[in-house]
Amino acid sequence: MFDLLIAPWIIRILYWITQLYVILLGFMVFFNPDFINFYGLKGPFGGLLIIVVGSLHLRLFFEILMVLFKICDNTNQLKDLLKRQNQ
Repeated sequence: MFDLLIAPWIIRILYWITQLYVILLGFMVFFNPDFINFYGLKGPFGGLLIIVVGSLHLRLFFEILMVLFKICDNTNQLKDLLKRQNQ
């Protein structure tokens, strides 16, 4: 019943939604320096830093989540392979 995992698809969708949010936030800081104070950096430099560093952190976080599901997938494939060899 639970052979097909839907969580990886949800994670991919959430990644793109949050990626758009980070880019939008970076542009808002870029064009409006009074919008947010990012570690004391305002204006264009703060906006670019939010886009670059935020995107990198976001990618790493979601990749770690996907690795967990890949481990699950590979474990299931290994289990199926061992079942076929024992028959």
